[in-house]
Amino acid sequence: SGSSDPYVKFKHEHFKYRSAFISQNLNPQWNEIVSFKTTHLASPLRMQVFDHDYVSADDFMGAASVNLDEFMDGQVHMMDVSLSDPNCPNENLGYIRLFVKIDHNTDDAYSGDGLDHTGHWKRLHPQQEGGIKQRKSNSQPPKGILTVTLLNGADLPAMDENGFSDPYCKFRLGSQKHRSKVQFKTLNPQWKEKFDFRVFEGDDVLSIEVWDRDFPSADDYMGSCKVELGTLVPDKTYDLTLPLVDSGCGSIHLLLCLSGMVVNEMDECDGPQNHVTAESYGWMSSLKLKSIRDVGQLKVKIRGISGLNMGGNSNLFATLEVGNSQMRTDVVHKCASPTWDKTFCFNVNDIHDDLEVVVYNERKTGKNEFVGKAIIPLLRLNNGTAKMCVLKDKHCNMKAKAGGVVKLECYFVYNHIRAAIRTFKPREVKMMEKEEKFNRKVLMSNIRRATYLGRTLLSTWHFIQSLWSWQDKWLSALSFFLFVMACILAELWMVFPLLILLLLFGYMVVYVRGHHLWQIGSRRKSRHRDEDDEEEESSMEEGEEGSELEDEGDPTAEDQSKAGISQTFKQLQRVLLLLQTLLGQLADLGERVHNFCHWRVPWLCWLAITVLTVAMVIVYFIPLRYIILAWGVNKFTKRLRNPHYIDNQELLDFISRAPTYKQLHQWNEALMQIKSKMLKAQISSSGNEGLVST
Repeated sequence: SGSSDPYVKFKHEHFKYRSAFISQNLNPQWNEIVSFKTTHLASPLRMQVFDHDYVSADDFMGAASVNLDEFMDGQVHMMDVSLSDPNCPNENLGYIRLFVKIDHNTDDAYSGDGLDHTGHWKRLHPQQEGGIKQRKSNSQPPKGILTVTLLNGADLPAMDENGFSDPYCKFRLGSQKHRSKVQFKTLNPQWKEKFDFRVFEGDDVLSIEVWDRDFPSADDYMGSCKVELGTLVPDKTYDLTLPLVDSGCGSIHLLLCLSGMVVNEMDECDGPQNHVTAESYGWMSSLKLKSIRDVGQLKVKIRGISGLNMGGNSNLFATLEVGNSQMRTDVVHKCASPTWDKTFCFNVNDIHDDLEVVVYNERKTGKNEFVGKAIIPLLRLNNGTAKMCVLKDKHCNMKAKAGGVVKLECYFVYNHIRAAIRTFKPREVKMMEKEEKFNRKVLMSNIRRATYLGRTLLSTWHFIQSLWSWQDKWLSALSFFLFVMACILAELWMVFPLLILLLLFGYMVVYVRGHHLWQIGSRRKSRHRDEDDEEEESSMEEGEEGSELEDEGDPTAEDQSKAGISQTFKQLQRVLLLLQTLLGQLADLGERVHNFCHWRVPWLCWLAITVLTVAMVIVYFIPLRYIILAWGVNKFTKRLRNPHYIDNQELLDFISRAPTYKQLHQWNEALMQIKSKMLKAQISSSGNEGLVST
C-alpha cells in the first residue's frame, strides 16, 4: 500500500518497552511517555523501529541509540535520532523525535513536563509531537515515479515438505515498501501486480526479496535481487528476468518504468526530427532485417484534462499504455484541471494495438481512485491534430461518472511492409491480462453470441437448400447456369479475383450506403451484453477475493466429505470454463470475420486485397504442383531453420486483427458525443481541435 504500521521498541539494561503501532502512516505520532529507574547512565538507550504485520514476521525498519550521560542537567531535551540499518549503511531511513529528561530525584513526578516515573502513559503537548518522518519533506518533491509490474516467478526453490512453496515478494526503495500477495503451493507463481514508488534524491537501489509464507511459524527466506535505478532510462519500459541470489535457482519476471524524470517538448509535426523519423520507417527501410520487428513509433503528448466534476483537492495523474509498454505522468496536486504537457515515445510492434489512457486520483491510503479511461486504436490517430477524448468508465461502455475530456496530440509513423508481415504473426499477449475464470453470466453471454452466429450460418444453409428445391424458379435457374459455367470455364486463379470483388462489394455497401446506421444498431444490440460484462467482471473480482480468503485457512481442518464435494465442484467448473472459452473464441471469430467484411479496419481490407492480387498472379503463372511443393518444403524445414520457431496459423492471426462487437462498442463514435454544455463550450473554444472518434 506504500505505507507502514510502525512501532518502536526501547531497551536499557533490563528495562524494555514497546509502543503502540500506528496503522498505515509514514509520519506517525505516538505521544506516549514512560519513565524508568536506572543506575547505569553510561549504558545507551537503544531503539528499534518495526513494521507491524498481522500474519508474517514484523519487518525491521531501522535502529538508533542515545547516550543518556549527555542529559545530566535536568532539562527536557528534544532530539531527532536518525535511523540506520547495518545491512544498508548508506540509506537514510528517516528519524524519530524524542523528548528526554533525566532527574536525580525519583520521589517527585514531573507532571509539568509530562514525565511520570510510575510508567503511566500521558499525552504530550501538541507542540511537542513528533514521530517517524518520511525521508523527504513536502518541500522536496519526488523526482520521479518508479512503476514496478510483478508478473511471475519461475523455478523457485521448494521450501515446504510437500515439494512446493507459498511465495510472495517484498519490495523496498528507501523507506517505501510494498508486498505482493501470496501464491499458494506453486514454484511458478503468477502475481500480475503493480506497485508505484516515489523516487527521491538518493534512491538508487530497488531491493526485492522472495519469501515463503509459513503459518504459524516464521516465513522462510527464498532469495533476493536488486535493480540499480541509475541504469534505467526515463520513460522506457524494461522487461527484466532477474535471477535470485542466495538460493541457487529461481527467477522473477517484472516490468520497470521510471517516469516523470525528464520533461520533453514535442516537436511540431513538420519539424526536422519528425521527418527523420518518417524516413526511418519509409519504404526503403523495409528490407532491413535487423529492424524487422521495429514496426513504427508513436509520440503522444498529453496536454491535460478539463471538464471533470471533481473537487479542487484532487491529485490526478494519467497512465498511457501501448501493448505491454506503460508510462505515467507526474501527480498534479489539488487541481481538477491538471496540465502536464508531457511527451511519451512508444516503440510499436503491432499497428493494431490500442492507446489506452487511464486517469487516476491519488489517495493517501495508497489505493488510487479510478477517474476515467479512453481507448484509441492506433490506426485512427491523426498526426499533428489535437484531440479531445471523452473519459469513459473502466469497460469503456459509457461516459465516466466524473465526466471530463483528456487532450492529446499524437504523431504515429510506421512501415507498411513490416506492419503487413507482423499482421500474419500471433498477437502479443498482454502480460497483465488476468487468467479467465468461470462465470455463469459470461457463459450465458457466449452462448447467446454463438447462437447468433449459428443462426446466421443456418440461414445461409437454408438459402442454399431453397435454390436446390426450386422455391424461386428464376433464382434457381440462374444459380444452376452459373454453377455449370463455373465448372466448365473456371480455373483456380479465378477464385482470387472473385474474393477481391466480394471485398470491393462490401466497400461499396459500407462507404456508399453508409455504415453509421449499422454502428448505432450494433451499439444497441451490444449494450445489454456489455452491461452483463460489467457485472461479470465485478462478480469475478468478488470470487477472487473469496478464493484468497479460503486459501488463508487451514485445509487440514476440512472434513474429507467436504473436500470430495469441493473437488467435484472444481472439476465441473473446469469443464464449464472450457465450454465458456470455446464458445467465446467461436463467437469472437464470427464477429471478427463479419467486421472484416464490413471494412471496420480499412487498412486490413486493403492488405487482404493486395495479398489476394499477388496470390492470383502467382497461381496464374506458376503451376499448382510447384506451389504445393514450395509450401510443403517451407513447412517441413521451418523448424530446422529456426529451432525456436513457434508454429502459428497465419489466416487466424490475420483475422485476429479485426475487432469484435465489444471492441467496436468501445470505439463507437456515437458514445464519444459530449452532451454537457460546459464540455461543448470548452471544445468549441479550442479552435481547430477535434473530437477523437474512438
